[in-house]
Amino acid sequence: MQLAREWAAMVIKLDKFVGKMVSHLKETGEYDNTIIFFASDNGYSMAGYTDRGNAPHWPDDPWLKNKGPFNGGKFSVLEGGIRVPFFVSWPAKFKPAVYSQPVWLPDFFPTAVELAGLKAKNYKTDGLSLMPLLKGRPELYKAHEYLYFSKAREQAVRMGAWKAYRKQPGDKISLYLVEEDSY
Repeated sequence: MQLAREWAAMVIKLDKFVGKMVSHLKETGEYDNTIIFFASDNGYSMAGYTDRGNAPHWPDDPWLKNKGPFNGGKFSVLEGGIRVPFFVSWPAKFKPAVYSQPVWLPDFFPTAVELAGLKAKNYKTDGLSLMPLLKGRPELYKAHEYLYFSKAREQAVRMGAWKAYRKQPGDKISLYLVEEDSY
């Protein structure tokens, strides 16, 4: 129970301190010309401070109610483990928009390089610049051909609207239409 309160307190503190930062930026007149990236590195934590257990059930957190409709969680390649919030805000440069285009954290690096006005010369990354999306030109965004995820023996690949998943090599592959199947 104590750890549950600590987890909830962490989420509340994160929300509170991000709010304080945004308020400070607005008060000092810097908000409109400040870029804010916000993302999570994985899905919700599914084990730890209760007797909820772990895979294959991934029950929702009884206090935070943060799982949503997705199966899986932290350390899983199912949607509950890899579908996370990711937003970018820069009011002076970007108009608000919502895209359901799959992107991932490695996309931050080429985006940051482009935002800084630098040329990507001597580095290799699996990320793609998100600048076409940020500039409101999604038709110019060269989407990832596929996104591959693995953790321990689990494997998944996302190609367009489809996702293939298997718990371990040699298992049958399950195929999902991501926006219709909340597996």
